[in-house]
Amino acid sequence: MAVGGRPLRAQDLAAVAHPQRSQENVLALLKEAADAGIAECGADGTHWWFHHPLIVEILEQEQDADGRQSWHAAFAAHQQDQINAENTPNFESLVALADHYYSAGHTADAYRWALRASTAAGDAGGAAEMLRLLRRAVALRKAVPEAHESELELWSRLRAAAETTGALEEELTAVQELLARIDVGAQPLDAAELLVRRTHLLFSTGRSFMTVEDMREALRHASADQSSWQYALALAELAHVELWKDKPDAGSHATRALTIARAAGNPRALSYALTANVMASVIKGNSLSALAWGLEAMAAAAQARDFWAFVHAAMWHANATETWTSEQFANLMHKARQQLATVGAPHVYIAKIAAQEGDSYLAIGRWRGCEQALRVALGSDPGTIGDVAARLSAARLALWQGRQVEAQAHLARAEELYAHTSDFINMNFDAIRAEVWLGAGNPEAAYAAAMNGATATGMKPTMCEWLIPLAARSLADRIQHAHDASAPADGIMVLVDELVRRFPAALREPGDGTELYDLQVTAFNQLYIAEVGRARNSANNAKDWTCAADACRAATLPWEEAYSCWRTVASLLLHGHGQREQAKSFLRRGLVLAEDLHAESIRTQLVAFAARARINITLPAAGTPQGAHAELPGLTPREREILHYVVAGRTYSEIARALVISEKTVSSHISNLLRKTGTSNRLDLSRLATLPASGTAGGIPGVG
Repeated sequence: MAVGGRPLRAQDLAAVAHPQRSQENVLALLKEAADAGIAECGADGTHWWFHHPLIVEILEQEQDADGRQSWHAAFAAHQQDQINAENTPNFESLVALADHYYSAGHTADAYRWALRASTAAGDAGGAAEMLRLLRRAVALRKAVPEAHESELELWSRLRAAAETTGALEEELTAVQELLARIDVGAQPLDAAELLVRRTHLLFSTGRSFMTVEDMREALRHASADQSSWQYALALAELAHVELWKDKPDAGSHATRALTIARAAGNPRALSYALTANVMASVIKGNSLSALAWGLEAMAAAAQARDFWAFVHAAMWHANATETWTSEQFANLMHKARQQLATVGAPHVYIAKIAAQEGDSYLAIGRWRGCEQALRVALGSDPGTIGDVAARLSAARLALWQGRQVEAQAHLARAEELYAHTSDFINMNFDAIRAEVWLGAGNPEAAYAAAMNGATATGMKPTMCEWLIPLAARSLADRIQHAHDASAPADGIMVLVDELVRRFPAALREPGDGTELYDLQVTAFNQLYIAEVGRARNSANNAKDWTCAADACRAATLPWEEAYSCWRTVASLLLHGHGQREQAKSFLRRGLVLAEDLHAESIRTQLVAFAARARINITLPAAGTPQGAHAELPGLTPREREILHYVVAGRTYSEIARALVISEKTVSSHISNLLRKTGTSNRLDLSRLATLPASGTAGGIPGVG
C-alpha cells in the first residue's frame, strides 16, 4: 500500500499483493492495521490509507530497490488492466500508471504512458502534472529508439506546457533546445519567433537585458516573409528595445510593425506592436493616442493568452495615464492584477504586476496597500522577475520604516537573483541601492550607486528622478562625517561642485509629463538644491528645506516630505531661537507624517530634536476643542476631541493614553474623520481644521 502511493480499495490491494489472496483476507488485515493505529478507512468507506504520512516513508525505506520495483511493476500491470477495461480512463489513473512504470524501470512503457498521461492532464486542467510528465518523456526519449515522436516535437510540447504554467526557467531551456535543433533555413519564421521569446525569457529570469542585436537577428530570419505575423512581432520588439536604448529608428519601426500586425491578423503580434507604439508615444509626449492603443494591446494579449505581452501592455498603458508614483497608476496595476487572475494567468505574471502595484502605493505613502500587494506577489512562487520587483519594494519600505537589516537583506536577495543589475533600467536598482546604503551609513557606496544610474546610456532608469538628489545627499553626509571627525572635506566639496556642473537639475523621464509628474520633478529639484546647500553649509539652507518640504507635499511624496521636515528642523535650530516657532511647526508636521508612515527613524530624530531644544510636543489635558476646527460639520463630540489632538501633532499612542482608549479605537476615529472631511491623511486633516473660519463657508473645502 505504501508503494502504491495513494488511498486504495481492498480489492486493488488484493489483486496487487497476491492474485490468490481474497479481498476478504486483505480487508481483515487492513482492519487489523486500523486497530493498531497504522491505517484507516476513508470517509467513502472503501479506500484505505495510513494514519500518518511518516509510516509511508518508513515502509518505503524498509524495501530494497528491487522490492520497490517489483511492487511498482505489479501496480502497473493491475492499473493497465483497469484502464484497458475503461472507455475513458480519468487522468489520475493514467498519471498513476505512468508513475508506476517509471518507478518499475520499464523505460519504454514509462515513456509511452507519460505522453498519454500528460495529454490527459492538460485536457483536465492539470498543467503542473502535464509539465512534470513531459519533462520525464523528454528525459526518457533517447532510451526509446522506437519512439514515434521526434525530440523537436517533445521540446515543443514541453515549451508549451512550461509557458502555460509560467515555468519560465523550463520554458527557456526548451526554447534554447528548439533553437539548437531547428532547421533555420527551412523554418526561418519559427526561428524568429523563438529568438524573440528567448529574449523575453532571458530578461524575465534576470540573465540579460534585451539587446538590439538579438532582435535584429530575429528580424533577419523573419524577413523571409515580411507580411507574416512573425515579422511584425520581431519588428515590434526591435522597436521596443530600440526605445530603451534611445535609437532614432525606433518610432518608425513601431509604426511599421503595427501596420503589418493588423494586416496579419495575429493578436499576439498585434499586442506587441501596439505596446511599442504606446512606448514611442509616451516618450514623445503624445500620451493621448497611447491610451487607446494600450487598452487594445491588453485585449489582444488576453486573446492570445500571452501574459508576458499583457504585463508589458498594462505597464505602458498605465505609464500613458499617469506617473507610476501616483494612486491612479497603483489602481491600474490592481485592476490589471485582477484581470490576470480572472483569466487564469500563471502567478509569475500576477506577481510582477502586484509588485509594481506595491511600489506605487509605497511611493505615495500608502504603505499598508504596499504590504498587501507584496503579500500577493510573494504568496506563491513569483518567478525571478516578480521576486526581484517585490524585493526591491520591500527593501524600500523596510528602509523608510527603520528596519535597516531587513532592507539590506531584501536588496541582497534581489541582487543575487539578477545578473548585471544596472543593465535592467526598467528596475529601480541603483536608486534603491543608494537609499539603502545611506540608511546603512555608507554614503560612499550610495554615491557610487546613484552616479552609476545617472550616467547610464540609453533611456534613464526607473526612479531616475531620485538619483541626483541622492548623490548630493551622499556627498552632504560625507562632508558632515568629515566635520564630525575634524577631517578635511575639500576633496568632497570638489565632487559637489562637479555634480552641480554636470547635472544642473534632477533627471526626468523623456516626454511631456503629467501635471503631477511635473510637480514631482520640481520637488526633486528642490531636494537637490537643499542637499547641495547642506553640503555647502549655506546660510539659506533652512529656507531651501522648507521649500523642499512644501514641494514634496504638493507632489504627494510623503516620505520625502517627512525627510525634508526633519532637515528643516535641523537647519532652523542651528540658526538660533529666532527660528524656534517655525522649527516647532515643522517638527510637529514631520511627526504627524512619521506617525502615519511608521517612519520610525525620522520620528526618532524629530523627538530627539524636540528634547534637545526643549520643544513641548505634548498637549494640555483634553477639553472642549477651540478654534476653527470646531466649525467642521458632521463630527461627533469624540471626533472633535480627537481632532484637537491631531491638530496639535499628537501620536496615536499619545492620544490613546490621554483619552484612556486603545490605539485601535483612535485609528478608527481618525479614519472616520478622514472620510467625513474628504482628506487623505492626518496632515491634510490638520491643515483643513486650522483654516480660518471664512475658509469653511459653504461646507468643507477641497484639499489642494
